[in-house]
Amino acid sequence: MKKIFLLPLIFAMSAIGADISVKTHRKLSKNLLNNPGFEKLDNSSKPENWWFDNCSNSPYVLGYVENEDRNKFVSVELKRINSGYWTQKVAVEEGKRYCAAADLRAIGSTAMIWLRTDDWHDGKSPQHEPLSSTEVYITASPRHGEKMTGELSLFIDPSMLNSIDAKQWKKRIHEIVIPSGHNIHHYFFKPGAFFGAEGKVMIDNCYFGLAEHSVAIEVSGGKNPSKFKVTDNTGKIAAAGFLDNSGCAEFKLPSITTNYKLEIFDNQGKILYGGKL
Repeated sequence: MKKIFLLPLIFAMSAIGADISVKTHRKLSKNLLNNPGFEKLDNSSKPENWWFDNCSNSPYVLGYVENEDRNKFVSVELKRINSGYWTQKVAVEEGKRYCAAADLRAIGSTAMIWLRTDDWHDGKSPQHEPLSSTEVYITASPRHGEKMTGELSLFIDPSMLNSIDAKQWKKRIHEIVIPSGHNIHHYFFKPGAFFGAEGKVMIDNCYFGLAEHSVAIEVSGGKNPSKFKVTDNTGKIAAAGFLDNSGCAEFKLPSITTNYKLEIFDNQGKILYGGKL
């Protein structure tokens, strides 16, 4: 039985103010990856729609399927310092924002979701500012505990210091915008083990899709709730409009990883509720 998907197509939350209740439902865009949970295997017991990229063709880099509590996932094992990635090619549109994600665990080795395209390169680095959007490293290391991560983040880009462990799945989520005007049509989605220490990286519940997603809100209670407004962490308005007679509204948001604030107003413009969306 497959465990709960890292990024469920629909998820919900509720918030309650002094006399108002707000229910929120998000529906993510279609996952563009085939067999994202590695449940379907071919005749050779390899995950369908994926291929294993042994970057150096080394016999000390292994990619295989594992089964734990009736849940299939893939692993990359490094018996020497090296790297390897499970890979799938996906179609993209220039100028669009995409979300990449996976559940990761690791023993010794650094886990990474590697996003890259062969269509064009922006000439920037995947590890140093200004960061590349055509060669992207999304990393997590078992050697960076929570305390060390906090300390190192004063000196190193925090995005490179995400900690994971061997037993508990941890989500890694990142968004990129596909550069425009360069005839970019495909990216490679490559979760695996980044060049470095011996060990093993485990991967499950992969996601790659448009970051834009739908949101539905349902407001009950309060005195004449009439309008809503959603702002991002810079104060920019991401969505606004009127509630229907049932206190409901639907709208789209451009990002999954951005923190949004939702405000509900009465018909005179007085705020009835304000909280994290």
